[in-house]
Amino acid sequence: MRKKERASDSTMFRIFAIALTCLLFGGPFLAVAAPLPTTPVYNPASKSYFQLFTDNEHPGNWDAARARAGQKVYKGVRGRLAVVDSPETHEFLLRAFDLDQRQLSVWIGLRYWCSLRLLQWEEGRPFSPSDPDQFRLWHAEWSRSDENACSFSRSARVGFAPVYYRTISGLTRWQAVGAAKYFSFYLVEFPTGED
Repeated sequence: MRKKERASDSTMFRIFAIALTCLLFGGPFLAVAAPLPTTPVYNPASKSYFQLFTDNEHPGNWDAARARAGQKVYKGVRGRLAVVDSPETHEFLLRAFDLDQRQLSVWIGLRYWCSLRLLQWEEGRPFSPSDPDQFRLWHAEWSRSDENACSFSRSARVGFAPVYYRTISGLTRWQAVGAAKYFSFYLVEFPTGED
């Protein structure tokens, strides 16, 4: 009987250790994200609708996500990769799509022009990464790898490193990556200008 009790105690300890590890290190043990909205969600701060899409397959890179976003239409407005240029828009996206709960890599409409050392949103506003008037939300490491995102062959060829949302330990921030990287998720903005 004692052997069975020890085995049972050992199993219970393992289950407890796994649960504790998940809770401490951001695993999806108890927190389950709600289903994604199936229609665009309105943000009054930006006067835009946003939708998170999951169909960026083959090739799945930033250029493909950008092209797919441009093919989407809502309320007569063509989509674009999301412009997240304010804390209000960022907070809205976190809440609307539970980004901090999902552990996703999601393309947004920002790129870093390597030779110019400028950032540019989809709507065409270039700015310096050190401009204090611009909203910035980088992870501690601005590039996903130890190498500079611009040093990857495709980034060097196209001249830019795309930027995406990355959630690490429940913290969703921006990070640059080589232009050949594939992610199936991308945020589309429909700038309707509605009140």
